[in-house]
Amino acid sequence: MERYHGTRISDAGVYRILKRNGMNRLPRGTRLRKVHTKRNNKQVSGHHFRIDVKLLTFIGKSGKKVRRFQFTAIDDATRIRALKTYDRHTQANAIAFVDHVIETFPFRIREIRTDNGQEFRARLHWHVEDRSIRHAYIKPSSPQLNGKVERWHRSNEQEFHQLLSY
Repeated sequence: MERYHGTRISDAGVYRILKRNGMNRLPRGTRLRKVHTKRNNKQVSGHHFRIDVKLLTFIGKSGKKVRRFQFTAIDDATRIRALKTYDRHTQANAIAFVDHVIETFPFRIREIRTDNGQEFRARLHWHVEDRSIRHAYIKPSSPQLNGKVERWHRSNEQEFHQLLSY
């Protein structure tokens, strides 16, 4: 109004005028809705790989609890997964898993994204960088940024690991 008519009016004043004339609400269905965007959705195979670790606990043959660590890698574009289980989650095992992933997949891996776990620290970072692969950490305390791997872990838990406890 100020630009065209030289009149200034506050937001509250506009609201009161609209309310007085029965026009204070937009018709149903015309309000702005949040647009859902796909985050980190890549179209090129190997462009982004997500890697994470899942703790597996089950009852062994001797009746004691057994702990294993499942390393999981998922390609963003093709959703192809690689899994490997280790007794411990160390940097050496993480490096062995990354080497396994690099050798297994038929396409070149350009970037690996991990959380800030102890198994993904400096030794793994420099090992990956020496292989000409970029290593990026996701933001701390935000598993939704690693959602593809987290969702796979949940599906895996529901389908397969429940069988181990019987």
